[in-house]
Amino acid sequence: MNTDYKESLNNILKGLQLILVSNRGPYTFERQKNGNLEKLRGGGGLISAFLSLLNDVNVTWLSIARSKVDSEIGLKGIKIGPQGQSAAKFLSFDKKIYSSYYNDMCNEVFWFVQHSLIDEHIRKMSEKKKNIAWESYRKVNKRFGEAISKEISQRKEDKTIVLFQDYHQYLAAKYLSKDETVLSSHFTHVPWPTPEIISAVPKQMLRKIIEGLLSNNLVVFHCEEYVRNFLNTCHDNLGLKIDKAEAKVFGNKGWVPIKAFPISIDSLALTEESNMSKVRSYESAIRSKKKLIFRADRIDPCKNIVRGFLAFEKMLELFPSFRNKVTFMAYLYESRTDLERYKKYLADVKETVKAINARFGTKDWKPIQLRLADNYYQTLAAYKHFDVLLVNSIADGMNLVAKEGTFLNKNNGVLVLSKKTGAYNELKKYCITVDPYDVKGTAVSLKEALEMPEKERKTRSDLMKQKIKVNNSTRWIYNQIDSIIGQAKDSQIQKLRLNKERKALHSSQS
Repeated sequence: MNTDYKESLNNILKGLQLILVSNRGPYTFERQKNGNLEKLRGGGGLISAFLSLLNDVNVTWLSIARSKVDSEIGLKGIKIGPQGQSAAKFLSFDKKIYSSYYNDMCNEVFWFVQHSLIDEHIRKMSEKKKNIAWESYRKVNKRFGEAISKEISQRKEDKTIVLFQDYHQYLAAKYLSKDETVLSSHFTHVPWPTPEIISAVPKQMLRKIIEGLLSNNLVVFHCEEYVRNFLNTCHDNLGLKIDKAEAKVFGNKGWVPIKAFPISIDSLALTEESNMSKVRSYESAIRSKKKLIFRADRIDPCKNIVRGFLAFEKMLELFPSFRNKVTFMAYLYESRTDLERYKKYLADVKETVKAINARFGTKDWKPIQLRLADNYYQTLAAYKHFDVLLVNSIADGMNLVAKEGTFLNKNNGVLVLSKKTGAYNELKKYCITVDPYDVKGTAVSLKEALEMPEKERKTRSDLMKQKIKVNNSTRWIYNQIDSIIGQAKDSQIQKLRLNKERKALHSSQS
């Protein structure tokens, strides 16, 4: 954990029970042949950001079981963290309910709508399927709320803070048994789109989602754009009272602040991991005399991988001097392969790479090196050695690849970044900006990045690294908890003032 906010975070959490809630937990547990438990780290930016918290703070992390052993552990929990001071606990669900909740509601509807990818598939989903998916989603969220309430009832501490994570748990806070000793926040890791786009979610569902979110003491997004979109959604789509100047919405229990705290990385932990022997073992195969363009992504239409490859092809077409001098290395891993559109996108990615390599490849040069594997340590090795990092997402809540890659890079690598990512709001002064839909424009930007003078590369790289180091993951967590506690104090002060005003009014009338 970064030391800048470590002491402050420890102080603010004294005497508090901290519960973290997410769809996927920090680890999945499997049993080896010898009977010992094997702990497999979960992927994604959310996991990376919170894992450092386990080093210094007591946390109960509640998530959905992903293995038979996870289900066996259940709500009894298993110790995690360096000193075993924290606990991972799991909820299990019927396969049909889980699939309907996760695949049909979360991934088929919320994911694509919130990434502004509304297509005929979503619009043509039958009302029956939507209603079944919504009911499954409600049931899962209700179970989370009930499980957390039980956990709170057994606490030793005086107060509890619950941190809900992402679009999987929009309703959970509504089912939480809360009094003044229980505070909660919800952080949405995906973008919150404009009122026009979010209206693709049926209005009765959207109303329940907003109602669930406003059951928290605080609602948080990555950047101010998402805050504005959320406020406008509440007002324009649902007619709720908002205060744009103060960024808050009036819900069933009063005003709820809506804030922007961009997620980041644990730079110290990431640096330590990048120096591990298993990372160094990959580096010799990555180093090359050729210039290296790199990307690391989950295979998802939102990541815009195919257009990224087409932009590279266009660059080779327009600027033939780069042929046989630049390699595009892509580390991609499969995701949600039980959904048809993800299977198709994986096939599109493979076919695009095959066509480009066939068109421009030579006996000694393969333009695109595609590796389909989720290898965290190999990715860290590649981060160190790229000349250009391409992140051209159609939409991304943040995209931590932009931060991780930039921070670890030793070549003064240039970041080519989509303006539709949350990371763009922090790094736009130092990166080369691209429109994710503009293939030719991205091709020209790749050329610009490859030809950028070394002095300018170093200046941009150093400034980005400094910004990433200052806005670290510990600060991100601290800001949320500090805001929740601050909001609770403000609410108590307001209640005291109201009570005094009522007493004064009563006295004057008697």
